[in-house]
Amino acid sequence: MISLLQQRMDKCTTEQFWAVAILTGSDVFIITQSQNLAAKMCYWILLVGITIATIWGVCFIIERHCGWYRSRVILASLLQDEPDVPESLKGSPDIWYWKSVVFGFGFYVIWVVAGCVLCYLTAPCWHC
Repeated sequence: MISLLQQRMDKCTTEQFWAVAILTGSDVFIITQSQNLAAKMCYWILLVGITIATIWGVCFIIERHCGWYRSRVILASLLQDEPDVPESLKGSPDIWYWKSVVFGFGFYVIWVVAGCVLCYLTAPCWHC
């Protein structure tokens, strides 16, 4: 059971990384190809699309953070009565502790939102 929970926690972390990587790649593509894309389509449609993807990505990143903590709490409850387990693994962590917010998902959320903002700042035109 412990191995399964660890796999779930690792999956949550990996999925966060992939969400950030995909959104960052999309932002970079839009920023570097803005002139070409604006010549072929209404650029505001692209900005609406990347905004929706960013909002969805932020929700996904936060949900994966919460999923990691759900598995960690279950792990702590399983290890509660084990004598050979370090105390740090027996306690249930606080999901909204400032360090877990800042270092757990805060950086990723700020990174993804900043990429979306850069898409808006590099927009070549706002009309069709």
